[in-house]
Amino acid sequence: MIKLNPVLKDYLWGGMKFGKMYGRDNGGKKMSESWEVSVHPDGLSTCEGGTLAEYLAKNPQAVDKAGSPFPVLIKYIDAAQNLSVQVHPDDEYARRVENDNGKTEMWYILGADEGAGIYCGFKRDTDKAEFLAKVKDGTVEDFSTLFP
Repeated sequence: MIKLNPVLKDYLWGGMKFGKMYGRDNGGKKMSESWEVSVHPDGLSTCEGGTLAEYLAKNPQAVDKAGSPFPVLIKYIDAAQNLSVQVHPDDEYARRVENDNGKTEMWYILGADEGAGIYCGFKRDTDKAEFLAKVKDGTVEDFSTLFP
């Protein structure tokens, strides 16, 4: 078993809960995400002797007998404000344009403040022009579907 060190991210919408909940210190800066298990180049988990990616390169069967690449990024999110719109490419597009894998997500919500929710889709059909107008005037949330 190896002990991994998290990678802390301080995006605009983050909060300060990781300090209280997990004793994390980010030099007084917001902590939006804590990447607990990552082989992604934007935030490699570290362990004794290097990174998780380096460990897996030396121990390719640590994930499975076939030596498949590590398939997930496990992270905590502290969203003290609304997150930015999330748009993730599929594998084909990501490999062709970004030289990376696509992104499929699964969220397990551990806790949420009163009034929190997830916006997913629109309350009614819309077109590009109406959507862009709502973005410009800051009212996209008015016709977005909120799941509490």
